[in-house]
Amino acid sequence: MMIEDRTMPVYKQLAEKISDDILRRKYSVDERIPSMREVASEFQININTAQRAFDLLQQNGIIYKERGMGYYVSKDAYSLITKMRKDNFVNETLPSVFATMQTLNIPMEDIIKTYNQSNINKK
Repeated sequence: MMIEDRTMPVYKQLAEKISDDILRRKYSVDERIPSMREVASEFQININTAQRAFDLLQQNGIIYKERGMGYYVSKDAYSLITKMRKDNFVNETLPSVFATMQTLNIPMEDIIKTYNQSNINKK
């Protein structure tokens, strides 16, 4: 099952999962993604929940619907997802991180050092 974040609605978690699959290139541009029924069955969720996730993705321009054929990955999906996630990181995550740093009196130099060490370990 996909419930990982109890604070995030299931339909948003599903939309994030599909977006992750697109970012990982599991689905290519103009490629059909699994149907709502397939997704609902796979994740054992209500079809209406899957519908909300697909609606959200469609509203954001990540997928599009071909009547009678299903949903497909839009040509701008990768860049749209990346931009939305970067915006979320800068506007939501970083302010929280900075507030925690200030509360715990963690200097930026420590963060930079840890960041550089983590990049060295990845190479």
